[in-house]
Amino acid sequence: MMPAATIAQADASELKVFTPGALNKVSLGSASQAELVNAVMMPTSDAKLLAFSIKYYNGGNSDLDLNNYWAKVRSKSKAGTAYSVKIAAGDRNKSKLPAKNETIITYYSELSEDATLGDVIIDVIEWDLYSSSGSFEKRLGQFSFAEQHFTVPAGFKYEMKQSGMALQAGIKKSSISSNEKYHNIALTVELLNSGKSTVALPQLKYYVLTKEDILYPLTPSRTTASEIAPKLSVELSLRANIPVEIKPDGWKLVVANATGDDQLALPLAAFAIPKSEIAIRDDFKAEYSFATLDGLYHVTINRITRAPIDDRDVLSAYMTIKNKGTKAVPVPELTGMFVLDDAIEIQASMHQPNKVIAISPNAEIDVYLHAAIPYTFEFEEMKLVLQEKDPVTNEVGSLLEVTGNNPVEPLPLLASDEAYNVTGIGARSTYAVREVRSYENNTSKRYTVQLDAKNLERRAINVQQMAGFIKTSDGNIFPTEVAEIKNKMTPGGKALIEIAAYMPLEYDLTDATLILGEVATAEGGQQTAETVYINPVEIRLPSEKAPQDTLENIDLYPYRLTISNVKSQIQYGSGTLTLDFKYKLERDSLVQFNGENKKIVIEVLDEKNNVAVANEYAIEAGDGSFIVGEHEFKFINNEDPDLIFKIERLNNTYKLNVYEQYGADYRKLLASKEIRWFATSD
Repeated sequence: MMPAATIAQADASELKVFTPGALNKVSLGSASQAELVNAVMMPTSDAKLLAFSIKYYNGGNSDLDLNNYWAKVRSKSKAGTAYSVKIAAGDRNKSKLPAKNETIITYYSELSEDATLGDVIIDVIEWDLYSSSGSFEKRLGQFSFAEQHFTVPAGFKYEMKQSGMALQAGIKKSSISSNEKYHNIALTVELLNSGKSTVALPQLKYYVLTKEDILYPLTPSRTTASEIAPKLSVELSLRANIPVEIKPDGWKLVVANATGDDQLALPLAAFAIPKSEIAIRDDFKAEYSFATLDGLYHVTINRITRAPIDDRDVLSAYMTIKNKGTKAVPVPELTGMFVLDDAIEIQASMHQPNKVIAISPNAEIDVYLHAAIPYTFEFEEMKLVLQEKDPVTNEVGSLLEVTGNNPVEPLPLLASDEAYNVTGIGARSTYAVREVRSYENNTSKRYTVQLDAKNLERRAINVQQMAGFIKTSDGNIFPTEVAEIKNKMTPGGKALIEIAAYMPLEYDLTDATLILGEVATAEGGQQTAETVYINPVEIRLPSEKAPQDTLENIDLYPYRLTISNVKSQIQYGSGTLTLDFKYKLERDSLVQFNGENKKIVIEVLDEKNNVAVANEYAIEAGDGSFIVGEHEFKFINNEDPDLIFKIERLNNTYKLNVYEQYGADYRKLLASKEIRWFATSD
């Protein structure tokens, strides 16, 4: 069953203040009076708990003895059934009210299980020892009110006062998502301490009250502050799972205060939970918010792309998650899915490339939701569903759902000299195309794109695993292999990354592009079972360089080779060819690279006389290899015993060719110089 999510558009930073309609005031004599300012009811295990607050005002010129007054609760129905009343622990010591002052006293009473607020009558009485009745009571007046009179409407905030505490509260956002078992409700509530003393938040309890009079506790976010100082505010994220059988209509948030020696959670206020509305359609660039047990987050969907991955495509949503609060919040553990054309559900994975465990106040991180789909599948409508697994039930619930038509954007197209930037915190680096090289054998070619990588962090970092595909002008996509770099880049250090594709010799690579992206890894940096990549771009590739016609500064990056003073000699009896020369090999030591499968090939080519002999040499591999520094070298080849007879005249020339070889037989000609036989070159 596909989870269905809704997002309430009740996110109002400036909620209106709710003031309950004025009720009658009960005279206490001498210009003094009593006024009912709040009444909230919530169910308990086998009863209803009513908490109500009466504001007493002393209009006289001397102290008002509050011990002379009391409140009683009775029912309109059931022949006026009376219920016992107690005073809240924090108000039990209030006995004297100075002249021209006011105070609020909260009372509570346990009523029958079927009681309702609309059926309650609250009497204000004065103790009268001379009363003719046996109860010694004098009824001064009464309060009765409608069921919803004190319920705070959606879009409003309300000041809750009880036992010396004053808190202004309001629901800023409500979101309800549903799966086959539960409604997952998330509320964002703002609390402002409008009193004069610090309020301990653990004493507050939060519940969802349904139309069936069932109470479900809400769990505050784990990052909630422990207290609120006067005139300061906090935002709370409250979560609950409610069985799907309970219809999400007419729900209320009940805030209760668990304090005093009896530790009763007395209800402070009931707030109508804003009705959820479907998330804005066709607006993937809007900013949304969602709440987890860790806090409130704001998310923007920056871009949705589709890029090739072998015989499929990777669908990727690039998002930014912000923390607009005043405290750091953990990086949320999210997942999600794409629903295509309202029918095809594609489960997706979340990749978080930042090396952080928390989002600082007013900071943000980038994340990517990705999934693979058949490359032949076309769709028009997409629904992006952001989800979280509930830590208690392990059920997956939806946090956000956005729907739109044709949201996939073309890949960003970079010029050949533009850098690709990796922006993940702890992995910041750049990747730029250095050049392209075609290595050929007799049947195919290995087309290689060289990337220059540079570390922008202040610590050594691993080279970002990259994925790439070669796209030709006819739209064909060639898979590639990427050489692994095992060593880290130092701060400011570099690396050479080679991305190569195999194709027929005659294949035209004019206007070819490289599709490039960061490989998504699982937790701990391990590559996922199926290679997927995020943040894809398309890069125009430059034309391939022609071989140089000198032997100076031959580009074997990160090496540079210069060959000089070449003199040839052929042994008459064996036909052995010897070249004596000097060379200078330099290396950029800051560049990390993978040279395991590369060699230098020196070839002597005299096409006129049908001479072609070559030797392969390793680099920095001991005796017989090319070593960094300036050295003398001897090329010896006896493959052609008739070599001396093929050279007709002493003034003939040959070409000394220098190749870079990959593997067994893929070669790229880097330099070629024509040299006279048996003479010494420059």
